Amino acid sequence: MTPPTKPHDAQFIRTRKMATFLPVVGVPFLAVMFYLGGGGEGTPVAAQDVESGFNTELPKAEKATITTSKLEAYANPVDSMRNRGLVDAKIDTSSGSGLSYG
Repeated sequence: MTPPTKPHDAQFIRTRKMATFLPVVGVPFLAVMFYLGGGGEGTPVAAQDVESGFNTELPKAEKATITTSKLEAYANPVDSMRNRGLVDAKIDTSSGSGLSYG
């Protein structure tokens, strides 16, 4: 046995009619606008200059901008020691900068 159903009010009926009407009219309108705008045609084949397949060319080796040779880089470890010090440095919380809960 099902419970009695209450009739829908006028606002619900108007909303349901609008929800049915909008897709029926809107979808064909949007399809016509898409067609008139030239949608779906793509680019002409002659305008495409894209080669298909794998890129088999390797990039050319360039001279390093930091040092002129590997030997010079090994002989001058100052930059790597300075960078290592920046990474491994402990944060000084006693200076009072930043968040302090003490």
